Parts: sequence; structure tokens; C-alpha cells
Amino acid sequence: MNCATVTLCNFSDPDDFSSIKAISLGTFVAEKYDDPTCIALEWNENNDLLLNVCEEDGKDVLLSEKEILELFVN
Repeated sequence: MNCATVTLCNFSDPDDFSSIKAISLGTFVAEKYDDPTCIALEWNENNDLLLNVCEEDGKDVLLSEKEILELFVN
């Protein structure tokens, strides 16, 4: 799946609609790796997300569940 169109959402308090937060995975990858190219390869059994980032270098990156949740702190 192409990450450019993926939005991660935090529904930790689903009863409070105003508290729902969303983050563009494509924007996060572009800012962190200076390249917007990203393909999500799989979620593993530990809720980690395996991504292939950077069009020219094509490296695999594993985002842990903790790292993904920390994206919502800011």
C-alpha cells in the first residue's frame, strides 16, 4: 500500500469526537526521511508497521507500536 494516502488515527477516547487525532503517514515519512516515497509492507504480530521508504535507496524501516503512538503526542 502506498503511504502517501494513509492517515493514522488515534481513537483512544472514541466518546469525545473532538479528541480524535489524525496524522498523515506520508507527511511523517517525508519529514523524517526527506523523501515522501513510502510503501507499507505489513503489520506484524507486535503491531509494528514495516515500511519501505526512500525511492532511490529503498530501505525497510520498522515503526514500533510505541513510535506510532508517540506521533500523536505533539
